[in-house]
Amino acid sequence: MALAKITVSRIIRIVAADEECNFRIQSIIALLPLGKKTGWVRNLGMALGQGLWPAGQRYAEGRWGVNFGENANELDPNIDLSTGHKLSCDGIVLAVRDAVSKKLTAVPAVASVEKVSRSNGLAHAGLLLNTTDGGEYILDWWMSLDVENPYVFPFKPWDADKKETGIKYSDFGGFP
Repeated sequence: MALAKITVSRIIRIVAADEECNFRIQSIIALLPLGKKTGWVRNLGMALGQGLWPAGQRYAEGRWGVNFGENANELDPNIDLSTGHKLSCDGIVLAVRDAVSKKLTAVPAVASVEKVSRSNGLAHAGLLLNTTDGGEYILDWWMSLDVENPYVFPFKPWDADKKETGIKYSDFGGFP
């Protein structure tokens, strides 16, 4: 039950080539030294842009094409298909799952992928990789907001909300 770096690399290439995944994942916030709190900071920015801060609304209108005149709740992550939902961990995982599922034959070590929600700790979703040897691993782009550098976790520690077990892809050497 191992996960090789080349396997994760193949999945990243699929995700990086997908326009919708790029829209949902990529963020300038990834340039800040925030570690695993990068997605949380973007969510905070969306909350501010939702109406608490007019400059935040102007930023959202320019960056994501949000029109607050038409939909005052466009950054609300609880409204399916809203921009806020697309940029949330749930929305990111749905786009990633769809992109990877279409090209799963390019990743022979992975039997299937699915969106899973954590059962412990803070509510969160990630992409579950079910490997052909029975392993279970999580790829988490929301934590990094960098399409080419998700966090990689063994499933059980991720599900137990043990964030310290995640490794950025750039530092990942594989799991034995």
